Amino acid sequence: MRKLVLLLALAGCGEHLCDFEVRGGCVFDETAAMTPDRFLSVVRLADKSWGTIDLDGWYFHFLASTEPFDCGGKEAVGCTRYGPEVVEVFNVSDPLDCSREAVLFHELGHVADHGASHEDPRFAIPYTIFGLCQE
Repeated sequence: MRKLVLLLALAGCGEHLCDFEVRGGCVFDETAAMTPDRFLSVVRLADKSWGTIDLDGWYFHFLASTEPFDCGGKEAVGCTRYGPEVVEVFNVSDPLDCSREAVLFHELGHVADHGASHEDPRFAIPYTIFGLCQE
């Protein structure tokens, strides 16, 4: 049922399924591991690199799948799509390793600056992100 709702939402035919909202962005986690506080902590770290990021209208989807997926013809563990404004992040078996948070940080860079190259130093994951997963 959730996949149907997601497909309808992506097609513009309904509301996104949200666990919570942050700064106008809708967050849905198929595993229920991402909390509002943890999400906002990653956003605040990304804000330090990119400036305040406008999340209004964005849909952040944390997948249950632990397998990389297709993102624009490339295998990825995170993907930012601009039409509609969707960020997808894969799942990891151990939530304490902070992979999801690191991928989210990276994808927030794409949300902040659509034309940013992966060589941009702002994409470097700050060491402090790993402390978020110990809380």
